[in-house]
Amino acid sequence: MKCIVRERQHVGGNSPHQPVLIESDHLTPICDEGTLLSITPEGYQLTTNAGETLRRGKETDGVAIVQSLTFDPSPLSVSDQIKGVSLPWKQYERKYAHGLFFRTDSRWFVATIIANKAEEATALGVAERVKGETVAIHGIFYNGYLTNKEQAYFLLNYIYDELGATDFGFIRGLKVNTGKVDLTKFTERLRIHPSNPRQAEEAVKLAESTLQRRTDIVEYFDEPIKYKREEQHEHGL
Repeated sequence: MKCIVRERQHVGGNSPHQPVLIESDHLTPICDEGTLLSITPEGYQLTTNAGETLRRGKETDGVAIVQSLTFDPSPLSVSDQIKGVSLPWKQYERKYAHGLFFRTDSRWFVATIIANKAEEATALGVAERVKGETVAIHGIFYNGYLTNKEQAYFLLNYIYDELGATDFGFIRGLKVNTGKVDLTKFTERLRIHPSNPRQAEEAVKLAESTLQRRTDIVEYFDEPIKYKREEQHEHGL
């Protein structure tokens, strides 16, 4: 089999400190106990769990880095400071390797955005739902007033970036004016359709609360939550 090993002697001009890929039936690959890909704004470093450096460079795209390797670094974990995640490679790949997978997983969102010109503030409210129950909430604050066009781009870009490589997003947007928006940029990952106040009540409450607090709130729930509309609370339902 082919495996990457640490050469201990000069063979064929290779440095004893340079990992090389060779054919071997008896040597143990140095990746056997796991590898870690660490990514920062300055570049990347691929190391074994024993601390040996296998590769380093200035590239910051985790998917491109792994695709460029001439050996299998499995089992691989990725610590990406830029994206703010630490994930096993398979999860990282499914989230960020856009274009390499079919988008077979549908995700559904209700969303709205509120802008207050007097206070120079804008807030986005998003609830993600599965079978009518809420699995995540996003209240995102922007310190500034956004026009209708800017509001639409703010919302679309936010959800666009939330989608993994196998996800396709469907948005029910309340008072989201996309008339001046170039939607072709987003069609490979999502669609947006109008919502009504009843459907979007949870998103409206999130946006209002975020605007009042002037801070973000993002929560992903382990168990789905059934949102109760105000009229249900009033009638004790």
